[in-house]
Amino acid sequence: MLQLGVPLTRSPDTSRVESWTNRTIDFQHLLHRYRQIEKRVNELGSTIDTLASLAGNRVSVRAGELSLQEAERAGRESRSVKALTVLGIIFLSLSFTAYIFSMADSVCIKLPSSARSLLALDTYFKVLSFITNI
Repeated sequence: MLQLGVPLTRSPDTSRVESWTNRTIDFQHLLHRYRQIEKRVNELGSTIDTLASLAGNRVSVRAGELSLQEAERAGRESRSVKALTVLGIIFLSLSFTAYIFSMADSVCIKLPSSARSLLALDTYFKVLSFITNI
C-alpha cells in the first residue's frame, strides 16, 4: 500500500522502503491501523455503556414515578374505605338500637316516651363505643 503511493496518516517511516515487494512496512502500517481502530472501538464501547446506563436510569425514574402514583392511589382508596367504615359503624349502632326499641311491649321494658328516648341514646352511644373499641 505504501509502496504504491497511497497516502496514509501517521504511518510508519517510509524512508526505509527499498522496493515495492517489501511487506514489512505494510504490516507495520496494518498493525498501526489495527491499534487505531481498537482504540476507537473501546471509546465507542464506553459511550454505548454510558448510553445504556442512562437508559436504565430513565427506566428506574419511570418505575419510581409509577410507584409514587400507585401510593397516592392507595392513600385515596384508604381514605374512602375509612369514610365507609365510619358510616357503617354509625348506622350499625343506630340500626341495633332501633331494633331493640322496636320490639313488642311484652319483650321490652315499659317506660315513658321521654325515658325511652334517653335510654335509646344511652344504648346507641354504648353500642357505638363498643364497636369503635373493637
